[in-house]
Amino acid sequence: MFDDAFTKLRTHDRMRSDWKHLLKTKPIVIFSLPSCPWCVKVKALLKHYTPHVVTVSSEDKASLNAYTGMSTYPQVYVIGRLLGGYTETLAFCEEEEPQSTCVLQ
Repeated sequence: MFDDAFTKLRTHDRMRSDWKHLLKTKPIVIFSLPSCPWCVKVKALLKHYTPHVVTVSSEDKASLNAYTGMSTYPQVYVIGRLLGGYTETLAFCEEEEPQSTCVLQ
């Protein structure tokens, strides 16, 4: 029982470390769920910027939610900062470039 808890803790710590690294090294990161329609929309909105997409498994979802403080998907990060979900990303894009595609850089 102790070994299982220790293994889960090590796995959780490794995931947190991986997420921190991604957010520091990739300009646009999308945490996505496999069957989320809003995730599909935000990926289409940002496709020209080749975002780094992380598909979150059901096993990792609770850990990511605890790490980010956000429980809805998609979770969009730009230059390491949380932008929000689809609605916030769309609003940002429309504010920055109303007649064109989103400019995030």
